[in-house]
Amino acid sequence: MPTAQYSELDNFIIRRFGKNALQRLNNQVRGGGNNEKGTTHEQSFAIYKLAKFYDELANDDIEITSQIRGFVDDLVVFNRTSNEKRSYQLKDCLSVSWNSEKGIAPYFHRQYIIDTEVSGLSLSQTTLVNANERVHNLRKDDIPSHIESHTNCMYFPNETLSWLLANDTSFRQEMNKLCSFPDNDDKLLSVSQTLMGVWCSRDRNTESDTKITNLIAQARKNAKPDFFLPLAGEQFVLDENITKILDSFEEISYEVSGGFLVYSYRLFSGQSKSKIGTESFQNICNVIINESPKTVRELFLLLMGTGDGA
Repeated sequence: MPTAQYSELDNFIIRRFGKNALQRLNNQVRGGGNNEKGTTHEQSFAIYKLAKFYDELANDDIEITSQIRGFVDDLVVFNRTSNEKRSYQLKDCLSVSWNSEKGIAPYFHRQYIIDTEVSGLSLSQTTLVNANERVHNLRKDDIPSHIESHTNCMYFPNETLSWLLANDTSFRQEMNKLCSFPDNDDKLLSVSQTLMGVWCSRDRNTESDTKITNLIAQARKNAKPDFFLPLAGEQFVLDENITKILDSFEEISYEVSGGFLVYSYRLFSGQSKSKIGTESFQNICNVIINESPKTVRELFLLLMGTGDGA
C-alpha cells in the first residue's frame, strides 16, 4: 500500500525490491552528493562520451548528466529523440563483484526495471566501466544471465588527459573529431581541457547545461584559442588586402584550414594564433596592412603575433 511520505518511485522500489533497496539507493545518493564534482576518472569518461554522442547523434535531443537519483548513476545519457537511456557505473578498484554481498548486479537489475517499467523507456542499457584492465577482463566474462541482455562492460583507464590522448585510441579519435588540427597533440589537449572545464563547471540543475549541443557550444565559446573544428557551413574568408600582401611574396604558400590561416615558406610553416573572423585575427590583419612588410621575415613576425603590438 502506498505510503504518503514516499514518492511514487520510492513506493515502487519498496513494493518491487523491498525497503532495504530504497535505503541503499538513498545512501548511494547521499554518497554521490558528498562527491558531487566527481573524480578525474568520471570527468574524463564524461567528456569522452559527450564527444562520442555529439559526433554520432548530433541531430538528436540528448541530455548527459551525472550523479542523478538512480542505482546506476555515475554518468547517465538520455536520448529524448529515441526514448533511450544509457547508465554508466565507474569503478577504479582491484576488486569488483557482480554477486557477492557487496555485488553490483542487483543495482543494474533494479535500474533496468525502473527505466523500463516506471519511466517507460524503449531501451535501457547499463554499463560497468572499469579503470583496471584485469578487473574489466574478469567482469566482462561473467555478467550474470539475468542482467546480460542490458548490461555490458568497458575498460577506460583512470589517467590524465595527456595520457589518454597518447595511449587510448578511442579517446583520441573522439577528440580528433572536435579539433581543427587532429595531428597536433597540444591542440588536442587544449580542446580536451576546454571540454573538461565546461563539464566540471556546468550546473547540473539547469536543463540547458545537460544538453550535449549546449555543452559543446559553450566549449567553443570558452576556447581561447579556439581549436574546435568549425561547424558545418561555417565560412572563413580572408580580407582582400591580406591576400594581396600574401600573394606579393611568390615563395609563400597559404591556405585556410580549420578556420585558421596556415602558411609556409621553404622549410618553415606556421599558422595564425586566432581563427579568421575573430577580433584578434582582425587586429593582426590591421597591423600587417598598416606596416606593409617588405620581407618574408617581417611578414611572418607579424603573422605570428597577436595584433596587440606586444
